[in-house]
This record gives sequence, C-alpha cells and structure tokens, in this order.
Amino acid sequence: MYKVYFEDGSIFEGGSPTNSKWNDMSKKSIVKLEYAVCNKQVIMEGYEAYNHVIEHCITVGKAEISRLWLMVKKDTDTLIIKFDLRTGKIDYDAVDFGKEWRGKPVTGWKPGIKNGKPRTKIF
Repeated sequence: MYKVYFEDGSIFEGGSPTNSKWNDMSKKSIVKLEYAVCNKQVIMEGYEAYNHVIEHCITVGKAEISRLWLMVKKDTDTLIIKFDLRTGKIDYDAVDFGKEWRGKPVTGWKPGIKNGKPRTKIF
C-alpha cells in the first residue's frame, strides 16, 4: 500500500487499508512517502510532516473503507489529497494546519524534514 523513506536511509512498508500499520512506524524523519491507491502512484517528499486518514462508512451493518486522505504539512498549511475508493475520484484541498477535519486537528502526524523542497506527484 505504501513505502516510507526515512532520513537515515531506512525504509518502512505499510500494510493494507484495513491494517495500514501507520501507528507501528517509527518516529524518524520522513524524506519521502510513496503510496499506491486507486490505480495511481503518489509520491510526496520534502514536507515537514505526513499523515493519512482512512475513512469508513457503515452500510446495513457492515463497515467498509470509503476514502483515504493523504496529508502533508508545509509551514502553516496542510495539503490534503482525498481518494474516494468507491468511485476513484480524487479531490484536493488546502487548509490551515490543525484544521484538517471539519476545522479541527487530526492525530497521527509523523515528522518530515525541515527546509525540504516539497513535491507531490500523482501518476
């Protein structure tokens, strides 16, 4: 599902959407995050912090993953890329850091690098 490249040269491989292993990752500084989602490759690198949120919906007693949000921080801004896993649609948003979810902060941020050259690529 994703790979994380750390400043010390080590690599962490994430799990599946139902068990992403995001919280199992060390708190070392991230240089680059590569994600495979909705038949797309996403590369995010050079940011100050990284995060993701997996959204679930409940339909007739069964929970399913509906959306994935990839988030990165630069200065006081958060870039959010939202993947609708049911339709394949991709939306983008930029909000003030700490106002990611309906104007409120999200938890789970992992440190990136300071003074990086931020770049996001989706192909």
